[in-house]
Amino acid sequence: MKDSLMQNLGLVHLQGLVSSLVLVLLTVCRGDSVQVVGQPEPVVALIGDDVILPCFLNPKSDASSQSVRWRQQSEEVHLYRSKVDANDDQNPVYRLRTSLFKEELKNGNVSLKLNNVKLSDAGTYSCQVPTLDKDQKAFVQLVVDTVFPMTRGQKAGIIIGVIIAVTILSVAGGVYMWRQKKQLKQQQEEQSIIFVDHNRNDLIQRVTKVIPITEELLQMGLIQKEDQSTITAPKTSQDQMGKLYQVLQEGGDKTKSAFYKILLKQEPNLLKELDVNFVDKYKDDLIQWVDEVKSISMSAAPEGFDPEGG
Repeated sequence: MKDSLMQNLGLVHLQGLVSSLVLVLLTVCRGDSVQVVGQPEPVVALIGDDVILPCFLNPKSDASSQSVRWRQQSEEVHLYRSKVDANDDQNPVYRLRTSLFKEELKNGNVSLKLNNVKLSDAGTYSCQVPTLDKDQKAFVQLVVDTVFPMTRGQKAGIIIGVIIAVTILSVAGGVYMWRQKKQLKQQQEEQSIIFVDHNRNDLIQRVTKVIPITEELLQMGLIQKEDQSTITAPKTSQDQMGKLYQVLQEGGDKTKSAFYKILLKQEPNLLKELDVNFVDKYKDDLIQWVDEVKSISMSAAPEGFDPEGG
């Protein structure tokens, strides 16, 4: 009797072990070892953005043949089943705004893409793979920031507006700088012409390098070969300069301006000395001339421009 009882107890114990082993095997086969993992940190988006709510299978497992369900509370957001989207029961507010990354399902990526985010989209979303475990869910919180509540069209309009404004400012700035440069060049030419006219006697008496000066004027096409012969015919530099001034008067302002630039190279010390005397002698005239030029420049400058930087 005792032996029979021990045999029965052993059999019961063996049956219990077998049942536990079968339960474990069934649990493994059912896929309880695969976890659905979301993101603990909130996903932040602006109104009008496209956003991804991350969710993955861990360890990585092929989900292309599984069912994937996304919900916000009890509202159906997106359902993937039998390898196609099955959104017949989808909440209309998500219509045509949700999608999965189909090519990534085989890698266990079951993340949801939500396009054109709205303020009402804010909340906690659940990700579920019911064919693995109908009770297991992962959660992702979406925070919608209203700092810049703009649609895509509004954003594009602002970007285009900024580009147009920058382009206009660049063109306007370029035109202004060109006008300023042209104005400065004109000022320098006018000043050189005034210098040549007012220092006529001093230059005739003191310039010695007449021949090199005429050669440069000839190369620049501002005098003719006959003019050069006439200028260089006299024996003294004073007489040559007298002839040169006659040609300068006939050539006009362009020839006088070029003559001044050549003098800067050929007779720099003389021009430096005469410049000092010229400023002292014609100080009042120069101040009046500069004021007139400044008035012209200010009339051409953009509104609000302050040349003193104040």
